[in-house]
Amino acid sequence: MWVSHFKRQDIFWRSAMSGGRATLLSRNKRQKGFVQPGDITAVDPLGHIVTQLFCVEAKFYKDLFMFSPVWGDKGYMDLIWHKPLAEARAANREPMVVAKQNMKPALMLTTEAGSVILGSALRHPEDGGFSLRCRFPSLDMYIYQFADMLTDVEVDILREKYARPQVEGEAV
Repeated sequence: MWVSHFKRQDIFWRSAMSGGRATLLSRNKRQKGFVQPGDITAVDPLGHIVTQLFCVEAKFYKDLFMFSPVWGDKGYMDLIWHKPLAEARAANREPMVVAKQNMKPALMLTTEAGSVILGSALRHPEDGGFSLRCRFPSLDMYIYQFADMLTDVEVDILREKYARPQVEGEAV
């Protein structure tokens, strides 16, 4: 809905094997260059800019244990952050993890570079944009409320600033 200005719901879809296809194909040397990272893929050109810039993951847990790093524990961080971060870097993208826990608003996790990309496309930059809720510099993790990002970041500005021609055979 975000990329179509709330007109369409069919822009993104769950990736084949929910991102597992990227892992399988990256191990197969004959398929070099083709990567479909993340849980979410754009099935319409309107969403291509998001999947060209970000490896989008979707996570839902009863409890995210988001503050485990404060106490030095891993918790779900390997699943929620480390694995998506590694996959995004391998695909030359930034991670965008949408994480939800029971009875809490959805969060959006990204890197500092991901924050810069999204921050460069603010709908009303004079208002300061979506608010950083928490950051873990040692993990290069920046946490925002997902709804704030959807409200404050204008996807048309992302397209203007970052659109690049699609390479034949490249997944979007």
